[in-house]
Amino acid sequence: MVLESLSLYNFRNLKKLEVEFSRKVNLLVGDNAQGKTNVIESIYLLATTKSFRTIRDSEMIRWGQEEALVFGKAGPNEIKVVVTKDTKRVFLNNRKEKKANIIGSLPIVLFSPESLSIISGSPEKRRKYFDQLLAMISKSYLHDFGRYIRAIKNRNRSLFLIKQGRNIDLSVWDRQVVSLGSRIWLSRVAFSEWANKILNSLGNKIIGSKIRIEYAPFPSIIKTEKEVRRFFELELGKRKGADIEKLVTSCGPHRDDFKIYFDIVNKDKILEKDIGSFGSRGEQRIAALALKLVEVEYIEKMLRERPILLLDDVMSEFDSNNREHVATILPKQQSIVTSTNKEALPKEMLSKTAIFEVKVGEVKKI
Repeated sequence: MVLESLSLYNFRNLKKLEVEFSRKVNLLVGDNAQGKTNVIESIYLLATTKSFRTIRDSEMIRWGQEEALVFGKAGPNEIKVVVTKDTKRVFLNNRKEKKANIIGSLPIVLFSPESLSIISGSPEKRRKYFDQLLAMISKSYLHDFGRYIRAIKNRNRSLFLIKQGRNIDLSVWDRQVVSLGSRIWLSRVAFSEWANKILNSLGNKIIGSKIRIEYAPFPSIIKTEKEVRRFFELELGKRKGADIEKLVTSCGPHRDDFKIYFDIVNKDKILEKDIGSFGSRGEQRIAALALKLVEVEYIEKMLRERPILLLDDVMSEFDSNNREHVATILPKQQSIVTSTNKEALPKEMLSKTAIFEVKVGEVKKI
């Protein structure tokens, strides 16, 4: 997938921007607070209909203006997002669409400083990593996940009414939660198992150690969807009393977490180190990089095309070995990189890179 052109109007500090990107490596250079990340955010908005920086859409509108517009052309698709202070409208090929119908039209992988929260942040951040990736490559996952969250909300509401003394039958919501949740679980497990095959070799290249995801929502002896559904049904039954007391559904993919481990040599033993809990900042950064590189490969495997790779001000955070490894990945798909200087990329790559200067909300190719 290639983003051929991008147009912005009143987006953050970018009053008006029209830019055509190279099909390979693009470097946005400029001092801090000039608008580089705003360009990356606008592309992320086209791909996901959301910002990765704020939950308040109105913050994306240029100060003093009533609305912001983002327009991108990518292959056969033209995507437009219009943000006002009260609404957000999305269009695909000049036709207004539901937000869910846009997701997947522009596959991307974003690596920014905020990506470290996948490793060191809350379980919610790690669940979001799973869900955004799988929703981008599978409309059925996106559909199942939306219905599952609604079913959980309805079940929790029913728990509240039961505690108030109402005679409510939970079975209608339990059936939906089990059916949808089991499919979500199996999709996440399938990705985790595939990711570990890639991480096994990737870890040796970027840190000289094996890297592993551990996502184990149910006992390892359970393999089939029928077994998963039975396990889920039994868990909901066992926890029903506690769920009524606490007014929450305590079991399911909405409560899961995963961990990242590095193999660490300690004297004559090899120990697995939980990087989220005990890793250094550098190790957490490398773990996040590894997940993002796996994400690129998985999207290509499932969609038969490479996603656009967005790197926002992260190259300077790596040592020379990891910068060189990332640099070898950049030309394999369209990549858009931001940095405060051109030294973020190897000199031999710069001659093949489209370089843009970002200064006070203006972007100019140099």
